[in-house]
Amino acid sequence: MSENGNGRGARGFLTRLVRQSRLYWLKVLRIKAEPEVVARGIACGVFAAWLPVVPGVPFQILVAIVSSFILRGSKVAAFLATWISNPLNWVFFYFVTYKVGGFFSPFEHLSIRIESFDMEAIKQLANVGWRGLVVMIIGGTIIGIPSGVVAYFISLPLIRGYRKRRALRQMRKTTSL
Repeated sequence: MSENGNGRGARGFLTRLVRQSRLYWLKVLRIKAEPEVVARGIACGVFAAWLPVVPGVPFQILVAIVSSFILRGSKVAAFLATWISNPLNWVFFYFVTYKVGGFFSPFEHLSIRIESFDMEAIKQLANVGWRGLVVMIIGGTIIGIPSGVVAYFISLPLIRGYRKRRALRQMRKTTSL
């Protein structure tokens, strides 16, 4: 096949990725809840996305849903927003959370020192153990809280604007009939 949107090449992959991202965003926009509720759900999901993925445990999703329950946000929006962290960018997220968490870590000496973002860093991150996991949770929490707040304030006007435009389109459609 060719390297167009339907092909298997890099361009086709990126096209599918963009389409899938847009589909998830439209699903979030169409959630039947108040914009503030949806934005709180997005904030909870973005916060949880900075936490590490624990194999066999849907840790990010559990944190997103529990925090959206506590903050009265949309659970669906929280679930979908966790996908900003995905297998394509986990290494970046882990690297950043490990570096930030290491700065605030209660552990004096960890067995690894990550200085650059390369294959060696990936190997080291894969073998950090429970101490490294705690460091990444600390770093993820420190980065996730402000990220969630920013996500709330960015998504709220976007949701309101989308719904306003949609209502205007519906009104035009009904008045032109």
